[in-house]
Amino acid sequence: MFYSDNFKHIHIHNPKTGGKSLMFTIVANKNNIGWNRNFAMHLTLPEIESKYKDFYDEIKNYYKTILVRNPWSHAVSFYYHALDTNRFYKENFFSVKNFVKMNDKEKQNIDLSFESFVNNGYQKYIQEIYHKETDSLKFDKIFKYENWEEIIEFFQKTYNMDMSKTFHHHSREKIQTVNSIEILTDYRKLYNTNTIDKIASLSKNIIEKYNYKFE
Repeated sequence: MFYSDNFKHIHIHNPKTGGKSLMFTIVANKNNIGWNRNFAMHLTLPEIESKYKDFYDEIKNYYKTILVRNPWSHAVSFYYHALDTNRFYKENFFSVKNFVKMNDKEKQNIDLSFESFVNNGYQKYIQEIYHKETDSLKFDKIFKYENWEEIIEFFQKTYNMDMSKTFHHHSREKIQTVNSIEILTDYRKLYNTNTIDKIASLSKNIIEKYNYKFE
């Protein structure tokens, strides 16, 4: 999450939708003054309203944005994220019983297939969690991850900001997975009929609202 008191804008970070790249493109650019990221990274609007009263009072009238991504692509991106050696040993992405008590070797030997992730762990990370609204906190604009140039243009024109250097925070080429799998650029290659249908069920609202399709 990042926000600007100057521009009265807050952006909620929906993980694996390019939110961190957008944040660094804006915040890390010394020409863009007045943007902050010194708050919890993945807060939702309901969490802000219920848990952070002072911050809620500050941003309730701000312009609120978020990104959304094709759920089938999102699940694959999160799968690679879950297998990254920098994260895998710290978080139970696959919802395995007694994960915290396992040693590293035991964790490496659990079922690390994409189907296992979709069936067991992915439900904790679906986009619907971050798209929830409240009666008083609602999104003013929802960007599609697939229309990245439109996102850059919006911030550039709306706030007269320097967006000339897009910062890609995550690069698949840099991921080192615990099981040394090939990182595929075409998300569809990881799917079978069961996993296609599972994502369709888990992300039904996002798919219907934004007209996403598997192909």
